[in-house]
Amino acid sequence: MMGNMSKNGLTAQGIIFGIALFLFPFIDANQLFYGATNAKYFYVLGVTSFFAIWWAIEFIRGKVCAGALSWEKIKRFLKRPLVIVSTLLLLVYFIAGIFGVNPARSFWSEIFRSSGIIFLSYTFLLAFISSTLLNAHDWKFVRRSFVLSSTLFSALYFLGTEGIIHLGGKFFESYGLSFGNPTFAATFVLLGIFFTLIEIFESGKTNKAKYFFSGFFLLQLLSPILFNLEILKGLIPIRDIITNPALILGSAKASSAAVLVGLVFLLLYWLISTCFKDVKKRKNARVSISVIFSVGALFS
Repeated sequence: MMGNMSKNGLTAQGIIFGIALFLFPFIDANQLFYGATNAKYFYVLGVTSFFAIWWAIEFIRGKVCAGALSWEKIKRFLKRPLVIVSTLLLLVYFIAGIFGVNPARSFWSEIFRSSGIIFLSYTFLLAFISSTLLNAHDWKFVRRSFVLSSTLFSALYFLGTEGIIHLGGKFFESYGLSFGNPTFAATFVLLGIFFTLIEIFESGKTNKAKYFFSGFFLLQLLSPILFNLEILKGLIPIRDIITNPALILGSAKASSAAVLVGLVFLLLYWLISTCFKDVKKRKNARVSISVIFSVGALFS
């Protein structure tokens, strides 16, 4: 494995990647126009460039992708469907961008979003590089870094304009805090909840870490961006919630609904695993609810 490895199996690049990911939501720049988004744009480009240089050095040293192309390497590549699908998707984006109505807009998008094919190419490159540089211990560290970052961001949201305590300053007064956009912020917290659930399930029944991650999960779930705190304040009667369940949703309605639907899906999945002892029936039930929820997502 590339780089120096610590006693717990972590490598230097894994630690740096985890720290960079932890800092990501808090990157902001008042000097830039729409700095909350554009600062992260340049941050991702900088981190990707840093690891690209690191990867190039390791490639020259023969530590990654060593040796000539062989059939075995091709077979290993074909066993990674996510990489293949992502590559084809990026290729389709490039073709559509070149032959589209406005290629410049397609490649660079707009300054308010900092998206476009150029940015997608950098994120794809970062995903590829990290998949070759990081080991299993590194990915666990990166995942936990994301969980901690998302939990801290969720906690800070309680101090913003939609929270319990309203602190002054540009950071706390803007919707979405350092993301500058509630949708972006909610998406980050939503991913954090997903990784937190993974940590909870992997912790085991007797592991103390499970209780810590369960607390992180509740903090993220009750964040004002996903949950309407007026319910806890007693400002919304229970009868109104029963007649209109959408009242429990936070400021980012789509992400809040996605979390709610996801939790219902996991609950049904767990009930199926508990109630159906027959393997075939359990498998059919799991496939059925997966199809139902997938079709429902297409029309929601």
